[in-house]
Amino acid sequence: MLVGGGLSEPNEGAVVPEATKSAATVGQLVVVATPIGNLGDISRRAIELLTNADVIYCEDTPSFEHVFSAYQIPVNRRLRSLHEHNEASLCDEVVERVRHGQVVVVISDAGTPGISDPGARVVAAVADAGLVVTTAPGAAALIGALTISGLSSERFVMEGFLPRKVGEREVFYARGYASRARSSFTSHRNGLVATLDEMASTSSGDASRWFVKLTKLHEEVVRGSVEQVARSSKIETSWARSWWF
Repeated sequence: MLVGGGLSEPNEGAVVPEATKSAATVGQLVVVATPIGNLGDISRRAIELLTNADVIYCEDTPSFEHVFSAYQIPVNRRLRSLHEHNEASLCDEVVERVRHGQVVVVISDAGTPGISDPGARVVAAVADAGLVVTTAPGAAALIGALTISGLSSERFVMEGFLPRKVGEREVFYARGYASRARSSFTSHRNGLVATLDEMASTSSGDASRWFVKLTKLHEEVVRGSVEQVARSSKIETSWARSWWF
């Protein structure tokens, strides 16, 4: 089965090899990367894990119905909700499942769990219990954005979501402009235009900034100074994940 390479759907009639749990001699927690938008951006191993896991913890269970349907992955009541509001309370449950020999998969809404998404607490709990934690790597919005930016990637800093308080954001902007490393952040939903206005007022005016949206179905790239980006017709207030460098 060919996945990736610009495919938006799996090849018609493609067959995913039946996977077994022979490699999992003990229980394990597997952090699985899933497509950001293009359904072709998923690995063969990720499909096998999703097909054969004992339980799958998902940030947003309804949003993954199309992925399971596209690859004929049976759900069989294996989906459990795991998000920022309940992750801490589920750590003990996940640890016990792994301790009793289950293969537990964690996926986020899109991309790689634990990168500005839930998953890190569960991973830490399982690791602290001395149990197996592994990964099926793949799509990650930050790395994807950085690789198509054309900017140097020798050093970069991921800041995550911007602070909500104005004073804290001002400190962030000052630190970011002074840093020699590339900085990146994600804006809160419906807050990008206001964020650009703030950045423009704190920058020297000629600082080059670059934004990209890689989540969901579309990819959008905007390059230029803060002022140029703020005036771009491509900028949408609905961008929930907009990476800045």
